[in-house]
Amino acid sequence: MCIRDRCGTVDGKKYTRKQCFLEAINIDHRIARAWIGLGDMGGAVVDGQDYSNKQCYEQAVKYNPASAISWNCLADAGGSTEFGSTSECYERALTINPGFGKAWCSLGRTGGGTVAGQLYSEHQCYEQAVAIDPEDALARYNLGFAGIQSF
Repeated sequence: MCIRDRCGTVDGKKYTRKQCFLEAINIDHRIARAWIGLGDMGGAVVDGQDYSNKQCYEQAVKYNPASAISWNCLADAGGSTEFGSTSECYERALTINPGFGKAWCSLGRTGGGTVAGQLYSEHQCYEQAVAIDPEDALARYNLGFAGIQSF
């Protein structure tokens, strides 16, 4: 993904995206989207504490556990001992938003899982992803590859 480094100018001072996320967190540390943005930028030092990208995503989940994006970002970072494994985080994201195609594709890559009480195999996860976004080339590739392995 191409991310511009500049966020904007305030009172003549130019800010990077990372500085904007840090300022948002300094104003209100409960802003989950700012923690996600900071995680996407690789993490940072906040109030003297060094946060890795994964720790930023953990903060996002902590402050907004109803955000499918927060759970998906944490899953993409490998899950956590506090909030659950990679597949458990994808499952949480999909329980919140069953129309999140990327999370279905990612859950499939973990071998499948249980979403809203229903068990989905790897293959079924990819089927869900393709049903949501028929133009998702990676989901279609994974669906085809999973089909080859099932024989």
